Amino acid sequence: MERIMLPNGTVTTGTSVSYTATENGTLTFYGLTRGGNVLAIQSYVVANIDREEKDVLIVPGDEKWRNEDIEVKINVAD
Repeated sequence: MERIMLPNGTVTTGTSVSYTATENGTLTFYGLTRGGNVLAIQSYVVANIDREEKDVLIVPGDEKWRNEDIEVKINVAD
């Protein structure tokens, strides 16, 4: 394998590549020969990207400066 085709169609040279998933779905990578023949196919399912804003309550939320340790409580609603 001398080239790798990324899920977005970009072909790279070499045997190692880094790819950033920006949305959920199946990502398929193809290992290619120099002539463009497919040697290997590997797919990965990404299902943990969540871009929905969450309802978060942070206590204390007053943004006051303090000269002491303070406990912060964070509650997230689904």
